[in-house]
Amino acid sequence: MKEADLEDWNMAKAYFMRIDEILTGCCISRMKKDYLKYFDCIISLYIEIEAKIPQDDKENIKSLIEKIIIIKNNGLKNDSMVSVSEFIEVELQLRSILEKRGMLTPKKDLKGL
Repeated sequence: MKEADLEDWNMAKAYFMRIDEILTGCCISRMKKDYLKYFDCIISLYIEIEAKIPQDDKENIKSLIEKIIIIKNNGLKNDSMVSVSEFIEVELQLRSILEKRGMLTPKKDLKGL
């Protein structure tokens, strides 16, 4: 394997590891009802994949992000999932984009990045 190929693979692997860590954080914080951490994880996921979001979806995702920022700024109630239903919607939309891009279950060769 050429050195450039190895560097590309290492960067792709690091990228997928970050996404995996963020998705794990989403799951854990949602289950623990730690909605501030959940918010941080969703925003981190958005930042990581923003360049991969298809142009057709960007406005919708930005609108959803703005909604959860308002919810977070108005205060979250840790005893009610109603206060985070929009968070869940954003996470599902971002996961859908990852799935469409083949980034949730990447092939071994990591092509397409």
